[in-house]
Amino acid sequence: MQHDHQTAANRTGQPRFRVILFTDIVDSTALYESLGDEVSARLVLAHNRVVRRLLARHGGEEIKFTGDGFHLAFERVEAALAFAVALQLAMQRFRRVAQPLAVRIGISAGKPIAADNDLFGSVVNLAARLCQQAERGRILVSERLRELAGSSGRFGAQCQTRLKGFDRPVTCYPLVWG
Repeated sequence: MQHDHQTAANRTGQPRFRVILFTDIVDSTALYESLGDEVSARLVLAHNRVVRRLLARHGGEEIKFTGDGFHLAFERVEAALAFAVALQLAMQRFRRVAQPLAVRIGISAGKPIAADNDLFGSVVNLAARLCQQAERGRILVSERLRELAGSSGRFGAQCQTRLKGFDRPVTCYPLVWG
């Protein structure tokens, strides 16, 4: 979805609940080095089309394209989880046709600050750091998101991890999707 004056990131006022999701193409710099700019750019553009198609299907909002991933927001936990699983399945199919892309995803939930066509704050930072921590083809979610999800997803064992900028270890869960 494109930004317009009605997007959540552009509204001011009281923060409202959002599920924040970050995606990242794993080793995108190495991809450009090994395949060259033209081939890599075609793969990234194909990935972007998949993300945006799934985003529209699951009712999410594109906050920002980061060059090798996305900052996204959802109003419903179930929609964010369904999007994350659908994206990993799509990337798995993508790789089967000899395309070497893998994506990692981090998800958190809370009330981000909305201003200047962006969402920011601790909930956004947490989702971004979980994305960075996730392994190739994996989805990591915050403890709060796991609690809110209830039976909406299958989760692996609780893990504790140190994340840049966070004083204490953060509890997270892998979303089991495959």
